[in-house]
Amino acid sequence: MPVSGRDELSRYEIDLLERVHREYETLDDWGLQKLTHALPEYKKTERSIPIKPETILKTSRKISDDDIEEIRNDTEELRFFAELGR
Repeated sequence: MPVSGRDELSRYEIDLLERVHREYETLDDWGLQKLTHALPEYKKTERSIPIKPETILKTSRKISDDDIEEIRNDTEELRFFAELGR
């Protein structure tokens, strides 16, 4: 959800997306599925369910529970203020 006045990607975000695209652009649907299903945060389910950001942070980086809680609080605060601006 874009935050008023901050709905554009930063240069860092653009560079990151371009790097990921270059690295995986040759994968077809099944290759991408095989790659993502090997990730530790993936769980086999009967239907698609979103993976919580906290799960991704815990499995992909060395981030403390306190830092994850701070990120969660910051995100909730941004969403709150974005809703006020509507």
